Amino acid sequence: MYEFELQHWPCKPRKCMSRKTQKMYELEFQHWPCKPRKCMSRKTQKMYEVEFQHWPSKPRKCISLNFNIGRVNPENEAVKTLNTLQTNAEVLEKIRSQHGRSAHLKVPKMIEFSQRAGISLADIDSLKIIHVSGTKGKGSTCAFCESILLHHGYKTGFYSSPHLIEVRERIHINGQPLDRDRFTSYFWDVYNKLDKTKAEHENSMPGYFAFLTLMAFHVFLQEKVDVGIIEVGIGGQYDSTNLIQNPIACGVTSLGLDHTSLLGNTVDKIAWHKAGIFKPGVPAVTAPQPELAMNVLKERAKEIGCPLHTCPDIKEYDAQGREVQLGIKGEMQSVNASLALQLCHIWLGKVKRNHENGIAETISCRGDAEEMPKDYSFPLTEQMLQGLSACRWAGRNQTIKAKDVTYYLDGAHTIESIQQCVNWFREDAEEEKKVLRKRILKVLIFNLTGNRDSYTLLKPLKTCDFDLVVFCPNIASQGANIADQTKVAVSFENQMKRCLLNKEAWDRLYDLEQHGDQESLLNVATDGSSQVVSNPAPAKKARIDVTNGQQENTSAVTDKDDKQENQIPNAAINGHSSSFFSSENCNNQSQTFNQAIEKLVPVSHCLPSISHALSLASQGKTLLTAELNELPELPSHFKSVDHVQILITGSIHLVGGALRIIHEIPEDGSETD
Repeated sequence: MYEFELQHWPCKPRKCMSRKTQKMYELEFQHWPCKPRKCMSRKTQKMYEVEFQHWPSKPRKCISLNFNIGRVNPENEAVKTLNTLQTNAEVLEKIRSQHGRSAHLKVPKMIEFSQRAGISLADIDSLKIIHVSGTKGKGSTCAFCESILLHHGYKTGFYSSPHLIEVRERIHINGQPLDRDRFTSYFWDVYNKLDKTKAEHENSMPGYFAFLTLMAFHVFLQEKVDVGIIEVGIGGQYDSTNLIQNPIACGVTSLGLDHTSLLGNTVDKIAWHKAGIFKPGVPAVTAPQPELAMNVLKERAKEIGCPLHTCPDIKEYDAQGREVQLGIKGEMQSVNASLALQLCHIWLGKVKRNHENGIAETISCRGDAEEMPKDYSFPLTEQMLQGLSACRWAGRNQTIKAKDVTYYLDGAHTIESIQQCVNWFREDAEEEKKVLRKRILKVLIFNLTGNRDSYTLLKPLKTCDFDLVVFCPNIASQGANIADQTKVAVSFENQMKRCLLNKEAWDRLYDLEQHGDQESLLNVATDGSSQVVSNPAPAKKARIDVTNGQQENTSAVTDKDDKQENQIPNAAINGHSSSFFSSENCNNQSQTFNQAIEKLVPVSHCLPSISHALSLASQGKTLLTAELNELPELPSHFKSVDHVQILITGSIHLVGGALRIIHEIPEDGSETD
């Protein structure tokens, strides 16, 4: 900030400062201080403590690059201009209320925009595109394709959405996000052409996603990539990417219910949209689908005139005695990897290269969906195996290990992906617990956006037995104006309302467990007797692991057969034989049944930012912006744990904001899986 804004350290604000820096001066300092002042916010004081150690009279070498967050730079200006193309809340609501009645105009409009940007349809087709739609696993499938073709020696371009931390992540060249300088240069290339021609076209400009789609095509053409790997945004039929006329291959990943207000509320309606990327004579491959969805895909393939087949199980490929290892974790990744292998196999055959590696000629494309084999396995080349194992896709089943804290991040936001996230987290967290042999606190940080059903998606997460659950909006930190993560369509107030709804849904899960499915919790003895209490829901194990990784004693309370009446003696709850609580919290022998049940329900809170959520979750074990004294008080025994496991899920934007903060935490010895 000193270098960019001030040139030398000022005693008062200077005209050369950006508006943001002057605003900080006005809000925080009243006049420019020589030492930290009480009037500063805690955030600014924390910045002082972290960056300066003591308040400097001149800038110090120890000032980190993070202090430059508000500086004026060309990339930031480009991103701010890009953000002006976002659809505001009023327009977005109007679009939703129309239920997609004008959606058919999107692709013709995209063709017009591409012509204004100097990009012809023939130019786009020259990119030899692999086009991928679907509900779950689009990004992972494309990432596998990128890695496989990179290992075959091709120059790759990969367009995906949304981004995690910076918008330039959406456009990859050779497996790496476009660097800042090239992003800025290419942005203005496209933006200026569209801006200069808008007067002739009723001042129309493409929206945020549409613009980035055009920019991706422009980048790939300028960079002269061998292959363009394009992930569909929403749907397929009316998606901005569907101006592609002649791709090399099309893929459909696993289908499920998502974006129902735009695509329909049944899987067959959604399948119709996803199959909209099929093109006459172009081979299409699908992941295994529910019967209704598969029937629609077949019908559309026949109607359009393209061959369609289902990718085989990953085990059916001939790995020639080698083990198939995937670089992305998660049980569904084997399906995504198989789909990617099929698409790359078609692409490699179609472009008639790499015959020395044993790649067969491309399968025939006579436009009849029924002529395609249902399974199509083939020997895997060394490059394919290397591509699968080397593939990385951040924010999906990702683990980051730091001192005393492990972060588990997954952008799951459908019922199927949440379930696989739960399976992955439970398995990996349990493995870590066995290795660490420490007392562990399990925390969930969750957010859900759009019209998705909180109750349905939170229900599988209940089985993870969290000690603490934190709901927060997709805002990295309060007051931070991060251009790459600005969303103009959603106000802070509405985001917090959604967080409260998510918390209410979570609390309702436990209300139903304790009261909903049982006749009553009956009267509980308060004198410490061993009276039997009938009809509570089955009690679970202790929330905080105090067994140091050993097998927990669950003999005191067990789940009975559904036909039997559940009975929990008060003595078992209050006595030292119970595994529910640490001895510190079980000394009171007259503790009532309801008090015990309350301790089985994880503590839950709504907080205003991801930074606050991570601060509360980590219990002071990491240095974060939000101070612990700004946060709600937690039970004292939470502070005695040795290690914290934090699962962050429900929204890819939440995961992205968390990654931004986690990467800035000054930790030694961090590693990412």
